[in-house]
Amino acid sequence: GLQETTDCTDQDSIKSLFAHLDEAPVVSKVKRIGKAGDQVRPVRVVLSTKEAVRNVLGKSARLKESEVYQNVSIAPDRKAVERAVNGALRAKLREKIELEPEKVWRIRRGSVIEDGTSLIVFGLQETTDCTDQESIKSLFTHLDEAPVVSKVERLGKAGEQVRPVRREVVLSTKEAVRNVLGKSARLKESEVFQTVIIKRDMT
Repeated sequence: GLQETTDCTDQDSIKSLFAHLDEAPVVSKVKRIGKAGDQVRPVRVVLSTKEAVRNVLGKSARLKESEVYQNVSIAPDRKAVERAVNGALRAKLREKIELEPEKVWRIRRGSVIEDGTSLIVFGLQETTDCTDQESIKSLFTHLDEAPVVSKVERLGKAGEQVRPVRREVVLSTKEAVRNVLGKSARLKESEVFQTVIIKRDMT
């Protein structure tokens, strides 16, 4: 919502905006996003420190009370956040490959896991009596298995249908995964877990 004008540069406009918030951060980059047209283009601003970003965002609500800046809003640069997260994941992936080169590592759904150690469990009822982690533990205990579970996450949105439980794990060996899959046929004979199906996560 910061108006484009020939009276001053975007750098000057950003400086005035921050001064209104009693902030004077070091600005390393100011750039309009998109092509010039009828609509006001957003401005991407890069500051020198994360603390400066937090300070500006923390005071940005004041703009609604300003006659000059009431139509201006400030939000985090999501693309920058995504780049930082992806960069951290890639660094962790490189570390895993360096420490355990005999294994195949990959990034999947925001985590670094060993390839072949992720399972999907279908038909496990959602309940408020216990957590998904506890339900998964009971399921594996029924199969006489006790693998280390690093992550349990429901796929899809809560609704009338039972969502599948994706169990994303990093085990000590792929043998543990094979053991669980090898015994999963027993579930058909169980009164508690007869509607549950376990498959390898191929995504």
